[in-house]
Amino acid sequence: MLNVRTQIIIAILVALGFIYIITLIRHKKLEIRLSLIWFLAGSVILLFDLFPSLMTELSGVLGIYAPVNMLFFFGFLFSMIIIFYLTVTVSRQSLQIRNLTQELAIIKAALDEKRGNVKKDDGNRDGDRGDADQRDDDPIEATDPSYSRKEKSRG
Repeated sequence: MLNVRTQIIIAILVALGFIYIITLIRHKKLEIRLSLIWFLAGSVILLFDLFPSLMTELSGVLGIYAPVNMLFFFGFLFSMIIIFYLTVTVSRQSLQIRNLTQELAIIKAALDEKRGNVKKDDGNRDGDRGDADQRDDDPIEATDPSYSRKEKSRG
């Protein structure tokens, strides 16, 4: 059993955690859907803090010898759920980034073709487009086709 002083400290820490999460949400640094799991975890911790006998009874019902073992098991399970969710999120965002990159390349190629900046295919298949890459890096040349590299080197 926890003494009253420890229970108060835990309750204060959980309350400060809730305030911090709310602050992150208000400043748009944390999405509401992602914060729900942290609110749930804090609520469970607060519930076990306010009613410590509940943890002992629950561990007995689940057949776990010591309440501390149950607490570590649930902490491990919580960590695994968070890691799995983050892995799925990273994978989904990686696919989105690849799709957006491909769409951007298609749009850029179409824009170059419309502006007349596309060099004829010289049979080079290694991704080197010759002067086309250099033209994309030069903002003046990209907007003014009459501007040439020779003028740039003189000026």
